[in-house]
Amino acid sequence: MKEIKFDDRLLKILEKEVFKEKWKKKIRIIGIVNGKRITKRGSFVLNVKTPKSEYEIVIPQYKKELFNLAEEISAGCLIKITGDRQAGGIIFCDKIEVLKKENGHQTKLLIK
Repeated sequence: MKEIKFDDRLLKILEKEVFKEKWKKKIRIIGIVNGKRITKRGSFVLNVKTPKSEYEIVIPQYKKELFNLAEEISAGCLIKITGDRQAGGIIFCDKIEVLKKENGHQTKLLIK
């Protein structure tokens, strides 16, 4: 059997790619919007607080439906987010559901 020798540069590149994939996972969060802001490039960033932690959700400007929905969301809204988690704890939004509590039940208001 032949022994395969890897170049150190190749191993470093592979380790970096594995690290990227480790952090790039789909995540679902239900939480309350604490605030929102617009970045220099025009994307929305929602600060969402859950019982365990706080997240920054990025909604890029090119996702028009999500972007328009983010404009309507105000602080105190209960929302459900699905997105990709990136290194640094930032989440890029794929889907938003705005939830509202009425008479003790959660009712879906808008789904995009």
